[in-house]
Amino acid sequence: MGKRRLGLGSKIVLAVCLAGATVGVVTAVQAAIPAATGVIHGCYQYTQTNNLGGTLRVIDTERGQVCRKLERPLTWNQIGPTGSTGPTGASGPTGTTGTSGPTGPTGTAGAPATALWAIVNSDGTLRQGSHAVSATKVGNESYFVTFDQDVSACAYEVTQRPVNGGFDLDQMLYQATGKPLADVDQVGIHVGLDGGGSPTVQQNFALAVFC
Repeated sequence: MGKRRLGLGSKIVLAVCLAGATVGVVTAVQAAIPAATGVIHGCYQYTQTNNLGGTLRVIDTERGQVCRKLERPLTWNQIGPTGSTGPTGASGPTGTTGTSGPTGPTGTAGAPATALWAIVNSDGTLRQGSHAVSATKVGNESYFVTFDQDVSACAYEVTQRPVNGGFDLDQMLYQATGKPLADVDQVGIHVGLDGGGSPTVQQNFALAVFC
């Protein structure tokens, strides 16, 4: 029987089919190597049997391919492990100082340290004061200073104010007490000597009230 020859058209069709089949096979293999996880599977022959010792081949485990009897499986990753963190770089130069912001609004004035005070003469008259209504001398050692509000729960401080800036040679002591039960607008002042007893001459004094 003689051989049948293919015409030019048949040859072209056959070539296209073979090329398409080849591309399909290559694409299928490439799609599975490496695996979807990025791992590449291989087989290494560890003996010289069949004169193939040291041979390494890549297999597609997703298609069921496995290593042969005389081979050992090897795997490696398409992407290597993350390297260790490098040393910290040197600090950059200090930036230039920014421009100053606008000045903020002026805050409200605070309350004065004390708004209640009085300066009393040695005869018990009120020389001057703030919120002080009157002063009275009720004895050789006692005074009362009356304010325009309740000062019974406040703190008091009394200091001597000698005439003409002199000094207290008799070392007089001044004590101030409030009246929480009656006359809550008054502060009582008692004058005495450091060593006890009553002074024969008294000086002017200043009273500050802190509420």
